[in-house]
Amino acid sequence: MAANQQPRKTGSDAQNKAILVGGGFIAGLVVGVVIMNFTGSSGGSKAPDAPAPITGGQQAGPDRVALSREIAQAEEIVRKDPQNYQAWVQIGNLYFDIGEAQKSVDAYQRALAIKDGDPNVLTDMGIMYKQLRRFPEAVAAFRKAMAASPTHPQSRMNLGVVLMHDLNDKPGAIAAWEEYLRVAPNDGNAESIRRALAELKSQVGGDSELDKAARELGAQANPPAAR
Repeated sequence: MAANQQPRKTGSDAQNKAILVGGGFIAGLVVGVVIMNFTGSSGGSKAPDAPAPITGGQQAGPDRVALSREIAQAEEIVRKDPQNYQAWVQIGNLYFDIGEAQKSVDAYQRALAIKDGDPNVLTDMGIMYKQLRRFPEAVAAFRKAMAASPTHPQSRMNLGVVLMHDLNDKPGAIAAWEEYLRVAPNDGNAESIRRALAELKSQVGGDSELDKAARELGAQANPPAAR
């Protein structure tokens, strides 16, 4: 029966959220407690706008025991049927949930070798790469997810997080989050992302590509009066 289980999705039907806590922007990356804090409150020596580290979804106690049992069942499935895509995805998801980042990546890679291009799987793999501090590979996974789905919001949001938090690429984060807002302007995370963008733009200075495009559209809609 486990062979027919549907893989966990990263999306609006998952616990994927961005919220304001104590005036600080916190962007939830995926299911569980994978978060980053843009207030930098966890690091006393950091500047106020420095993001705090992202932590993985590590289950403990009975939950971890249950998840380990599910992993064993799914691994038995792929031992008998190495081409079982859904079982490999499920293994990746379960290792994700217990915080075993490398094993999660390995399972997602096996799944993608069978059937490539699922933006949810690619995004989850990117988050695990981030956990492993393999940031270029995380960025590549998110970009591949974006290419696979022109309207996938989570890959775009998470790309911005890694660019901002780990690579200190503020212009890149701005571009990623503007792309996120373009594809999901009414997403539950959108307002918080807009606030983060406003702060980033004030730090970077200058117009973004989105600002320039909006100004050009405004000029076309309201041409100057003829003299």
